[in-house]
Amino acid sequence: MKKRFKYAQEKGIKIVGLVGILRFLYLENKMSKREIAKIVDTFKKSDFRISNSLLNMILFKP
Repeated sequence: MKKRFKYAQEKGIKIVGLVGILRFLYLENKMSKREIAKIVDTFKKSDFRISNSLLNMILFKP
């Protein structure tokens, strides 16, 4: 485990990655589904990997 993650856990800081941030922005109506999909498409063109199930988790409100 990387030092920064271990440090965050020791301090009780919740670790939220890119997917968590995008989901938060979508659920809080700060970004549209189209905007989120555009960001994800941009990342998919790089070496960033995201599964379809994770993508669905971001784009569908509970």
